[in-house]
Amino acid sequence: MKAIRFKCPTCNVKIAVPAMMAGQLVECRSCGNPMLVPEQEEKVEAPQAPARALPENGDAPWWEDSPAPPGSPEPSRTGEPGTGEKPWWQQIPDIQEPDEEKPRVWRRRLKLLVLTVLLLVAAGMGGLQGWKYLNRPPELLWEKTLGGPGERSPLAASFLYGGIIALAGSAQLGLPQGQEAWVSLLDPDGGRIWDRFFGGNSLDEATALVPTEDGGITAVGRGQFRNPLGGDGFVWAVRLSPNGTVQWENRDGAFGGTAAQAALSGADGRLFMAGWDWERGTLLRKSRKRALALYLHPNGTLAWRVVLDIAGDSAATTVATAVDGGLVIAGVATDDAGAKALLLAKFKTWGELVWKKIVPVPGLLSVKAMTALPNGGFALAGSARGPEGHKTDLWAARTGEDGSLKWQKTFGGFGDDMAHALALTPDKDLVVVGETASSGAGQSDAYAIRLTLGGWRIWEKTWGGPGPDRATAVAAGPNGALVLTGTTTRNGSNPEAWVLRLGR
Repeated sequence: MKAIRFKCPTCNVKIAVPAMMAGQLVECRSCGNPMLVPEQEEKVEAPQAPARALPENGDAPWWEDSPAPPGSPEPSRTGEPGTGEKPWWQQIPDIQEPDEEKPRVWRRRLKLLVLTVLLLVAAGMGGLQGWKYLNRPPELLWEKTLGGPGERSPLAASFLYGGIIALAGSAQLGLPQGQEAWVSLLDPDGGRIWDRFFGGNSLDEATALVPTEDGGITAVGRGQFRNPLGGDGFVWAVRLSPNGTVQWENRDGAFGGTAAQAALSGADGRLFMAGWDWERGTLLRKSRKRALALYLHPNGTLAWRVVLDIAGDSAATTVATAVDGGLVIAGVATDDAGAKALLLAKFKTWGELVWKKIVPVPGLLSVKAMTALPNGGFALAGSARGPEGHKTDLWAARTGEDGSLKWQKTFGGFGDDMAHALALTPDKDLVVVGETASSGAGQSDAYAIRLTLGGWRIWEKTWGGPGPDRATAVAAGPNGALVLTGTTTRNGSNPEAWVLRLGR
């Protein structure tokens, strides 16, 4: 088919149309302007080079000395349609060293991919906070050993108003007193304000404490009656004023051993506790532990008491409050074959069981601490068998609001490592403390590790001497302050109560 070829008078782009469209209006594909198709093919002459005419003085003509004839407009830098010019950003030459090969496109893409991966890793480590604290353990401000009559073992710690530190645990006072529950108050510099002891002539200890709104303390624990037929256990709770005066004390006696291992207080002053009781066996059934939850009124009287009936042994060792106000306990359930699993149960404030879960965790040995997370869910810490199976590792995990396991990790070396306590810092990190035989200066050292909510390790640190040392409790205060408590044998062969105050 015969075609007519011509140029657009506006943008000078070549156009070809069938010969039958001669005399019709068409639209330019480049600039969109309408034009009339000529009657016949337009012949385009090839541009002729200008005649080389040298001036009389022998200088080169103007078209060889200048890029454009005199008076011609400067080339456009905006790249408007119709000018035929490239945009200015396409006219910038690449900066290149002489004889240097231009980088390939795939290299630039690889650099972009590496940068994206690094940013994602930083976000998973807690963003800027993760980079800020990476490999930066906190500064040790001071450490104290608390002497006195008997060997003292702190099992719980908390910050009170004005930086005051509260401790709770046990003291070996010797016969006839035996082991008594011990509560102490320290000033911000570690000086002792007062000590209080509670118990009878057998095994008593305070395992948890909760600050009260008036600046006092509520301590809970377990005790044992002196009974010729056997020690009957009881749950023990006491509320103390800021000066150490007893406001009330309660003992929940039960046939068989009963213990409170952890506690928390509600906004209305009521007290929620977790522990276990001991069900004595019969000829047809062996004795067993049963996980226990209790709720006390603000005056110390028992509101309700619920025992979880689970096959095998079970014990609740820690408590937390859910986002919706529910109460959650955690611990370990052991079947008849000796296999251990994570135990979680949620209650409403009036004692109704919402759900109960047994979560298999290979190698789990203990669950010592739990804390509620601000965005829902819970963080837990304890101990589990290491990959080789012949040693103990520190174990940390995170669950959802419904108790589902989101992640779990173990930390440790060639020796035994275990966690005893857990705290959530104001900037939403986890600090797990315990003891380690894999590093440090002695048989075992106090050990602390800081993790993001995603389980990334930020820093870790040990403290101790040549003998056995351990951290059994941790509390997080304002402005990133931390206090660790435990026992040390630095000053002799007998363990002493030990307090470490850490800065940010």
